Amino acid sequence: ISEITHAIYRQAVPKGVVATAVNEIGKYLRVSRCLGAIGAPGGSPTMAAEFCAPGISAWSASDIFKLLSLVGQQAPDASGVVALEAGQVPELRHLDIESGLAVTLVDKEQQVPAGVLLIEQSGEARRWKPSEIYMLKTLGDQVVIAVNHARLRSLMKTLSVSDERTGLLSRSSYLDCLLSEMGRAKVQGTPLAVAVVEVDHGQQIAHQFGEMAVNTVMEQLAQGVL
Repeated sequence: ISEITHAIYRQAVPKGVVATAVNEIGKYLRVSRCLGAIGAPGGSPTMAAEFCAPGISAWSASDIFKLLSLVGQQAPDASGVVALEAGQVPELRHLDIESGLAVTLVDKEQQVPAGVLLIEQSGEARRWKPSEIYMLKTLGDQVVIAVNHARLRSLMKTLSVSDERTGLLSRSSYLDCLLSEMGRAKVQGTPLAVAVVEVDHGQQIAHQFGEMAVNTVMEQLAQGVL
């Protein structure tokens, strides 16, 4: 779990997070397919990635939509896992599924469903181990967090305006970031630390050495912070 988590957090974009997660989970658990879909229940996913074992055909977009609809119709167990068995849901065989597991991805900041992470076995029934179920649930949580982080980084790159001289974010950008972090800390009930840096003797430096010296100090300080 830690190795796969490390791999998904290295991805720069949300699609890379989902693709890396399904590939690593699929290979490690040796399943026929692993599907990760991000999006609100009942609608088409905003992004999806699929791992297929050798000899296994990928699902079409309509297949994925049909599968997500079937998953949504099944009642999860007490831990939030949906067990998929073709013996109980014959429609699964049309998708080449004998046994499967699906977990609903939940955005814990907003407390809303965020997608589905699913593994399945074709050709023969498979009895899933408790460790495999735990792995799928744990990595599902990490996928949601990593996707949100990747989106936030992309948003900051798009919207933030850096000071040309220091390279630090502009005042409005870091205030927006701070307010966002405050909201997240409030929802999650986690601590939030804020460091405030004040430059000493700015007026004395300017008086003795000129404004250029103050600018140099600020640039050096900014590089240290960065």
